[in-house]
Amino acid sequence: WWRATPSMWPNIRYRQGLHREADSLLLDLLHSPEIAGDSVVFNLVMRNLYAHTNDVKWLKSAYQDVRGKENRRGLQGLYQALLSNHYDEAGQSDSAVAYSRMAMNNLDYISDYGYKGMVMQAYASTMEKEGKIDSALVYEKRYVEYSDSDMARIAADRGAAHGQHPRGVAGHDP
Repeated sequence: WWRATPSMWPNIRYRQGLHREADSLLLDLLHSPEIAGDSVVFNLVMRNLYAHTNDVKWLKSAYQDVRGKENRRGLQGLYQALLSNHYDEAGQSDSAVAYSRMAMNNLDYISDYGYKGMVMQAYASTMEKEGKIDSALVYEKRYVEYSDSDMARIAADRGAAHGQHPRGVAGHDP
């Protein structure tokens, strides 16, 4: 049951404005023996803690759990894009640029178009920081295309029909 809906109750509590109770439920779940060793649930809980508390320690923990694991490259790319955005907002440009480049290297392993869009947005920011405005605009456009999943699927279908797989459209599930 927990594996199927580990964050359902905490998310309901967050929506009700009961943030402390929701945090407590997620922390209890995180330390529950029922999920010990379950990387999928662990990562889901960490992402929820990060999303609701905006405390980067949860994102870093989730990233460390998948870092270097070939079969988790999709999640690595997602976390790298999120870390890039975090460091960008914190004014730590060098770290933001490094994480956006790592995320781009994992783009083909991300299957969710919304997550691919996050990578594109992070990389567009990198291109802008490097003064490559034309490239930044290209990646910002790709961000918009990926964010509109229907548009991205149509582009992928068109490419597949013509034997083409543009970078970031053909890929592997995380």
